[in-house]
Amino acid sequence: MLLFGLTYQVGQAKQPSEYQLKAAFLYNVARMVDWPKADRKKPLVVCLVGKDPFGAALNSIKKKKVKKRPLKFMMDVKISDISECNIVFITQDVQDSLTTNILPSIENQHILTVGDVPDFATQGGMVNLLKNGERIAIEINLKAVKASNIVISSRLLTLAKIVDE
Repeated sequence: MLLFGLTYQVGQAKQPSEYQLKAAFLYNVARMVDWPKADRKKPLVVCLVGKDPFGAALNSIKKKKVKKRPLKFMMDVKISDISECNIVFITQDVQDSLTTNILPSIENQHILTVGDVPDFATQGGMVNLLKNGERIAIEINLKAVKASNIVISSRLLTLAKIVDE
């Protein structure tokens, strides 16, 4: 099966887990995003806010590069440190503070917000990765993306469901 350029053997004894798929999607979403005034000499910083649901699943992408930039991961990031991030992945365990603390602290910054929280995109998050059976569905909130001056590839937009806040 071809998934955003990553191949999994059909008939393989073990199918990839939900978070192995989401790690692959996270990497490929990053490849299809342009940040304004990106410093191409610095790593692309991916931050997790909340408990890490990925575990070892991130190992498959940790040594990859996005547009010649190495990936750097910061785990269990506090809101006060979010400004260091290019991508913030918001986990399900912090969804109660999503609209009150997390998203308002990122507003008007060039930070791509990604989550896997129900209604994440409709609450102001940019990219939501939702499990849909054995697949991962993508929702994108274009209003939130445009407000941050981030540009998402039209190729990614054609794969996603566009939602309004």
